[in-house]
Amino acid sequence: MSGLSNAVQKSSAYAAPVSVIAFAGSSILMLALNKSLVQDRSFNMHLLFMGIQTGVATLSLLLLKYTDFISVRPLNKFDLKYWLPVGFMMAVALYTASKALKYLTVPVYVLVKNLSLIFITFSEALFFGTGGITSLEALSFVMFIAGAASLCLGDYEQSIALMKKKLGSDISFSYLVNVGYFWIVGAVISSTLFVLLLRKMIQYTKFTDVDTILYNNFIACPILFAASYFLDNWESEFNVDNHFDSNVMAMMIITGFVSLALAYFSALCLSSTSTSSYAMVGAVNRIALCMTGLIFPNFPSNSYSYLGMATALVGGLLFALAKEIKQQKNQQKTKE
Repeated sequence: MSGLSNAVQKSSAYAAPVSVIAFAGSSILMLALNKSLVQDRSFNMHLLFMGIQTGVATLSLLLLKYTDFISVRPLNKFDLKYWLPVGFMMAVALYTASKALKYLTVPVYVLVKNLSLIFITFSEALFFGTGGITSLEALSFVMFIAGAASLCLGDYEQSIALMKKKLGSDISFSYLVNVGYFWIVGAVISSTLFVLLLRKMIQYTKFTDVDTILYNNFIACPILFAASYFLDNWESEFNVDNHFDSNVMAMMIITGFVSLALAYFSALCLSSTSTSSYAMVGAVNRIALCMTGLIFPNFPSNSYSYLGMATALVGGLLFALAKEIKQQKNQQKTKE
């Protein structure tokens, strides 16, 4: 992996665009694969799925380490002990996100989960001294929330229309409550805590990007497998026979490799571009992720949905601009 990084970074002219394209492509592929695997309403082996995914990433990294292709800090009890809360929170974030993706349409999942960015930014300003929240950042957050709300409203209206076609006009409230919204709240909270813990522990341990990816997956993997044994429905032969045939297992293994590529290219994209450029890439990429939902049924295609995505895009661009202005001010203060 470090060999690939060196090859890409030899030319500064190509490092940024290559990393951006690779990051966008791997994130879109990852979302599409995950959604295709969990969208079946009868699928409920999410913990095992995430365990396989993290297991493939862990074994791949260890193989690269022992073939001297990458340099990774050796696994030791001291680091594993302090990294345990991070790995545990990663497992929780993966599980809740998988459950949310099962029930929600892709655009709703992407934009609502994006709200974790607000909590992360406020928490970083509060606990890490990154500076107060500027008016432009606050405006971008309002745009994020408005975009997500508009998209959820469009999704809700479409759900009502579909239910009326199937069940007639007399539909109960229980049919309109999407449990995916409860799971996405859990995903937002857990992913926020994961990012904050991750940042704190990186400051303490001085881990490299590759060290971080290895320890995250190495710790999360056994936690997910253990939880799967107790919480997944192993007693149902239908689950095992219908959801874990050779094709499904192959796709799960592929998602493990893609998750590893996504983690790597995300770090490479951040290191080869400015903070504001990375934020802008993220804003545009979120809209591309939303449009990935077109390949799946029940895509919320109405005015509220498209307005929500457009609003979220503007919010993302404003956030990137706010990061650029704040970065320039911090650099001026440093020079003074």
